[in-house]
Amino acid sequence: MLSFIFLAVNINWRKINDSLTQWGLFWGIICFATLAIPAIIDFFNGIIYGLSH
Repeated sequence: MLSFIFLAVNINWRKINDSLTQWGLFWGIICFATLAIPAIIDFFNGIIYGLSH
């Protein structure tokens, strides 16, 4: 967690914002969704399993 905070503070956000295009943002959202959706589903399945046992 601490390393993520230091990365977020020290990264040059102007260069990243300049490099993002509409297609880059689109594909970034697609890649993030492929990682996030299974994790969210697993999270809710864990809650349901934990409440029933």
